[in-house]
Amino acid sequence: MRVAFLSFLFFAGCSGGCGGAPSTARTHDPDRSPEGASGSSAPHTAAAGATPSAVDPAPPPELSVELVEGDVLRVRNVGDHAVSLRGAVKLETRRGEAWADAPLAFSLRASCDTPAPTCVDLAPGGELLPPAWLGTQGDAQCACERCVQVEGEVRFVVESCAPEGHAPHRVESAPLRR
Repeated sequence: MRVAFLSFLFFAGCSGGCGGAPSTARTHDPDRSPEGASGSSAPHTAAAGATPSAVDPAPPPELSVELVEGDVLRVRNVGDHAVSLRGAVKLETRRGEAWADAPLAFSLRASCDTPAPTCVDLAPGGELLPPAWLGTQGDAQCACERCVQVEGEVRFVVESCAPEGHAPHRVESAPLRR
């Protein structure tokens, strides 16, 4: 009887978190090398001291994120599932052995005449070709009003459009030097 009760407590205590997948976001390891041009996907947590949120329940996006001719950031869905991506793209710069966020106003919008979307849906096999990166941080797309040229090693980060209270999946481009 006692074994049955303990078994019940174990299974009841799992409440969906015992299937091998973590129920909270893991800290993103900024020193981890990306997996080639298609990047890597790793959830990251909220700021230190904050309560970690659950990871985006959608499958991690399988993306190719790369800077192509003309400094155009090409994002392709190479997976079998549609994905929803945050419209805002992040830029990280290498500082010693770590990666740090750089201020960036760059989005996955269709043209310079359209506003930055909150989220963008991308079907399997689809690709996004937003207006070119200006090679800057700050204002980095379409107009350079408050911008600074980027120097050194950088990478772009695209995140899933996770529901409220969930940490997004991340996909990083391969590092590039400016």
